[in-house]
Amino acid sequence: MKTLRNKSAFVPNSRRSLQPFGRAQAIRLHLLFAVLLGCFFAPADTCSAGAFTFVIKEYLPVNAGVQHVAVADLNGDSNPDFAAPDGSGNVWVFLGLGNGRFAPPQSYSYGGYDSEVVVGDFNKDGAPDLALVSGASITILFNDGTGAFETTASATADGSPFGLAAGDVNGDGNLDLVAVNSGASDVSVILGDGAGGFAPPMNFPAGDLPVSVAIGEFTGDTAPDLAISTYSSQEVFILKGDGTGRFVTINSYPIGGSGAEILAGDFNNDQHLDLAVGYYNSDNHIDLFIGDGNGNFTLESAVPVGDVHGLTAADFNGDGNLDLAGATYFGGAIVVATGDGTGHFNRHLKYSLRRGALPIDVTFGDFDRDGRPDLVTADFGTHDVALLFNR
Repeated sequence: MKTLRNKSAFVPNSRRSLQPFGRAQAIRLHLLFAVLLGCFFAPADTCSAGAFTFVIKEYLPVNAGVQHVAVADLNGDSNPDFAAPDGSGNVWVFLGLGNGRFAPPQSYSYGGYDSEVVVGDFNKDGAPDLALVSGASITILFNDGTGAFETTASATADGSPFGLAAGDVNGDGNLDLVAVNSGASDVSVILGDGAGGFAPPMNFPAGDLPVSVAIGEFTGDTAPDLAISTYSSQEVFILKGDGTGRFVTINSYPIGGSGAEILAGDFNNDQHLDLAVGYYNSDNHIDLFIGDGNGNFTLESAVPVGDVHGLTAADFNGDGNLDLAGATYFGGAIVVATGDGTGHFNRHLKYSLRRGALPIDVTFGDFDRDGRPDLVTADFGTHDVALLFNR
């Protein structure tokens, strides 16, 4: 959403122009000049024009290679927390203190490996739960309200789930799960009952080796739809929902490589959802598909950076437009590209992580409660999560 600005601040005012240049104005000008001068001499991957930058604050160790991370207020204290599953069947929960720091993490076993994690209140008790891919099924870890996860349930997908999303796809007020199955080349829709239980999956074709799914209203009928990216057939599929949890493919679009994460957001401020797509093993770009609100998409622009596995979107620079952040796996870095509100992006900024980093996911949360979205990464190579603070 656009930030509402005070229009009077931009209207010429003769009285204001005749007032003497005060101490406060001088201090502000001095600070702005200092920041811009610092940016001019700083390395390209640590600063940007307009005094917008991220600072890598710290690395928090996790037991094994991390592939995904999800942010939510897990203990109800209004501070963002995050959960990160590792490669040995545990998910690590970091509870935020609201000042950019975190309590010592707790780990909980879920029995999976290289898992994606999504957050949702699946039993409607007011506390966010965790859903994680666990081999051929999905494990639900229920939150006791304090950010601890001791009880579990499971949901069944069609074979080998890979990408995972949560949303109410049948309009009954209960959260459902949507899992793309890389082995079966389909998508499973798993309806939740609101008490933590799940129905058997309904499966729909989704191309060759689907890897990521986004839930959104793409067709203008208020029923949730699906957008799916595929690795082998290198396509984006749009599946229209009928409001009962059933879906049919209405469009497919070729993409410029083996699809990685797909992300929905309104990047051109026309009130219709668009799609951003990253790629595995690619040195070209992030694709952007502009939606018309009727289920049709047009490739309009791209961010020229390669091998982006994880994507997230937020207004990082406070101009009211959605920006993009991506985790570049073999690049060992996080990239941020600011949007101009028309579906185009400025030259991306690169934030290199420490030696050996293989970042595979990134998402955001205001961890220091300063009103600006920060970033947290999942790093498979260095077995940690990195915190990048928005300055």
